[in-house]
Amino acid sequence: MIQRLKAAVRNTPTVYRTTKSIANRLQPVLDFTSTHFTRRRGRRFANAGQYFMRTRAAGYIGWVGKGNLGDEALFDAFDRLFTKHTPILYDRHPFELRLHQKFIKRRSSFFDFIALGGGTLFSYRLYYYQVDHAIHSGTPVVTFGSGVEEPVSYENQDVREEFDTLLADWAKLLRDQPYVFVRGPRTAALLNRHGLTNVRVIGDPALTICDPSLRKPRHIVGINLGCDGKMWGKQSDLTATVTATVRHLIESGWQVDFISMDPSDHAIGQAMARDIGSDQFRVRRPAKTSKAVLDQFAECDFVIGQRLHAIILASGMGVPTIALEYRPKVADFMESIDLMPLSIRTDFATVDGLIAMSTDVIARREGISRHLLQRCDAFRKLQREAASLTLGYVSTHLDSIAGKK
Repeated sequence: MIQRLKAAVRNTPTVYRTTKSIANRLQPVLDFTSTHFTRRRGRRFANAGQYFMRTRAAGYIGWVGKGNLGDEALFDAFDRLFTKHTPILYDRHPFELRLHQKFIKRRSSFFDFIALGGGTLFSYRLYYYQVDHAIHSGTPVVTFGSGVEEPVSYENQDVREEFDTLLADWAKLLRDQPYVFVRGPRTAALLNRHGLTNVRVIGDPALTICDPSLRKPRHIVGINLGCDGKMWGKQSDLTATVTATVRHLIESGWQVDFISMDPSDHAIGQAMARDIGSDQFRVRRPAKTSKAVLDQFAECDFVIGQRLHAIILASGMGVPTIALEYRPKVADFMESIDLMPLSIRTDFATVDGLIAMSTDVIARREGISRHLLQRCDAFRKLQREAASLTLGYVSTHLDSIAGKK
């Protein structure tokens, strides 16, 4: 019903123009409300005292405060890597931060530097505009673990061409930037193909907040299902395949826990629980923080995951993970950790195939875990080095400004 109504609005020019005009007039009010009165994550200092001293701030461009634990993990990782800077979202500031800039910091730029954060941000024109604005502000800009979708994921030829144009624009925009740190090899290859050669792969920054020493497997298989709507195949078919696999695991003596990464995942887990009807299948309470969801993954012997950051966080904890590749970005990560044999496209997933993969992982889980620790530790080291290079670049820039005064 809602989709038909939206289609009717789009296909009726007068109605469309009217609704668009109303939306444009309301947007500033909605922006003000969301900035000042809704979730303030990424829009405030950690404590009151910071408002009254010259607090170092880093501008963060990304999707934060929307309830997706993958994006929250990326923001937490950025915060951990840049401990002397408070990360603040670049797009809009509440009034108290504007007062801080005017009366306390007294600098034209609120930020010491600005970073395009983790996530598949190269795929969206909105973030291109924000980075373009940041570069022209004269503040040092880096990309830090950002990713891109592959054009093959777009079926429509016009959309693919539009996407290629966006990637070409990114390459032109970032060509003169000293540091372009990206998530995985496929992201690097795509940007290279469009002429951007100053790219370094540092892995997904969310790996930084994973502490494998906290892992305590309890004969539990973790399950995560969910996506933002665009995927290979159908979510309902994938859910049915995973449900049948879960029944097999339960019959084999495993406890199975459904772990949510986004509020929408929980409904899938609840529907599975009703279908399976077993005490051995438990839908975990949705975690509110990235730390809480890491605690849930830490109890798992292995994980079957769909959302990218369910796969990344579990892997970062040293938990063997079968990746349900619903979009190419999943393969980008699995290739980066040299575990593509444990990745299966969601439109090719079958019950027999998932059971066979699960059997294989169970037999080799300690060896896979050691491999994960080696690969993820290497990326964590690269991320610390990238943070150090970024801070050196920022320090040089600030020194040059001070020398001109």
